[in-house]
Amino acid sequence: MNTTSIPWRRGVAAAALLCAGLVLAGGGCAPHAGADAAAAGGPRDWTGVWNLEGGLVFDPASATDPSTQTGKPGGRGQVFGVGPDAREQIPYKPEYQAVYEKTLADRKNLVDDDYIADCIPYGFPRIVGGSPGPLEFIVTPKEVWIIYQYFQQIRRIYIGAEHKPAEERWPTYYGDSVGHWEGDTLVVDTVGSKAGRYDRTGAPYSDQTHSVERIRKVDADTMEDQITIEDPVMLKEPWVVTRHYKRAAPGTRMGEFYCEVNRNPIVIGKDGKPHQSVVLPGDEVPGVE
Repeated sequence: MNTTSIPWRRGVAAAALLCAGLVLAGGGCAPHAGADAAAAGGPRDWTGVWNLEGGLVFDPASATDPSTQTGKPGGRGQVFGVGPDAREQIPYKPEYQAVYEKTLADRKNLVDDDYIADCIPYGFPRIVGGSPGPLEFIVTPKEVWIIYQYFQQIRRIYIGAEHKPAEERWPTYYGDSVGHWEGDTLVVDTVGSKAGRYDRTGAPYSDQTHSVERIRKVDADTMEDQITIEDPVMLKEPWVVTRHYKRAAPGTRMGEFYCEVNRNPIVIGKDGKPHQSVVLPGDEVPGVE
């Protein structure tokens, strides 16, 4: 596995502060080889705040009615820019295509049982293309963190590492992610995620998903994440999705947003039963016909 080193985001200043802390704690300190090797603005300089493009259907390139909205409810059953007719084109096995069709039909009747309504983390791979709000990369030689403003969610990618042995793993929201660099592309292998949904359309995935991402900076202001998903339980073949992120204006800071169960409004669906809805602060509750 390629374990090419990359610089600390904050360069020599961060390294100096870290070294000082180690000395005060009684430990030694040696500079990391290549800690200041990459110039600011280079292909591996991922500093800044980034915003997802293309709406919140996981794969807008192949979806029906993907919508390009990114967080504003509007119209019957639309939440987070995903309209009531939005649906994925996923290579499901027939039995799981039937499950998805049932979920789509329920959703048109405002039967909303999406787990995020209970402030449960989005999970992986959903977080790649189904979560609103900006994100930030923290790149160090041994770890890459992806921090999402919404729910304050964090993914940790361990560089040059191997997956934990199967007997030591159990399903978690973001699984076990290890990565290596191929030139200026970060290749990330993830296993061990809990079962979940790709987006608000209700498209399911199992806890047996295995994903490989290729993340790279296409140009100074564009990040690309190409993800190949294998799910031996639900998919008949691998599914490849490409998402892009645009760099926010210089000086943009990440905000703080936490989900609170008692903040999410209750609406009455067409079935006459109460259902929880999820909206961003300040937004109106979607209308119910």
